[in-house]
Amino acid sequence: MAAKLTFGFEQDERILFIGFAAGSELATPEDLDELEGQIASRCEAVRQRVHLFFDLANLVVASGLVEHFGARKRALCDRFALSTWHFGGNLAERVMTRNDLTRRGLRPNLFRTREEALDAFRETGRAIAEPRPQAAR
Repeated sequence: MAAKLTFGFEQDERILFIGFAAGSELATPEDLDELEGQIASRCEAVRQRVHLFFDLANLVVASGLVEHFGARKRALCDRFALSTWHFGGNLAERVMTRNDLTRRGLRPNLFRTREEALDAFRETGRAIAEPRPQAAR
């Protein structure tokens, strides 16, 4: 996989940080499969729903995979997330992410830095971090 993931977990706040190492690129459908597998594996190991914080810095997604990447990330969030938060990346990436989330009626929770995202989560997150509906069984 061309994208190397980094993870961090804050047990007290149930926050799972997901970041991408420098030079990470999602260039093929196989890269998406591996990305999804790694994130799912980490989320399953935590054994509870968490607040997912995605660091968009260092990530490059091939233009033909952008929609597929978004769909895979949404599916992971539906399975494992209490809420999702995004930070980092360049302005164009943040605007694209904000537009996608807003178009789907979701609060973007999108910030320039990790610190801004954490501050917002801690100040208002419990009020605006809307729990995701559980899948019908």
